[in-house]
Amino acid sequence: MKKISKIIFGVIYSIGTCITLLLSIIYLSRSDIIINPDTMLPFELYEQAFMLLVFGSIPMVIACYVVYKVYEIKNSDHPKRNRIIIFVPGIICVSCAIFMFGLLFVGMINSFILN
Repeated sequence: MKKISKIIFGVIYSIGTCITLLLSIIYLSRSDIIINPDTMLPFELYEQAFMLLVFGSIPMVIACYVVYKVYEIKNSDHPKRNRIIIFVPGIICVSCAIFMFGLLFVGMINSFILN
């Protein structure tokens, strides 16, 4: 049973890591392709990739933590290095979320000051 749970959580973590890597590459490439130009607020491809990274921050952090616990990283040969490697996708997603909420907060303060 423990081996099956390791495989399942490893696959979920791997899929999340691949999605995080793909969305990070899209965001860093700053692609100017407009997803749906007929909408009221058309988003470019990199903006939507950034928002998907923000929305995926909590599930990715949970997946990182579960993999950390299931694979018993703290009992490995290099626990500090492995911990950093395991949590990198979660850190990327959370930093995008912090940046987005920071922009939202600064925009709210700016609108209160100017009005």
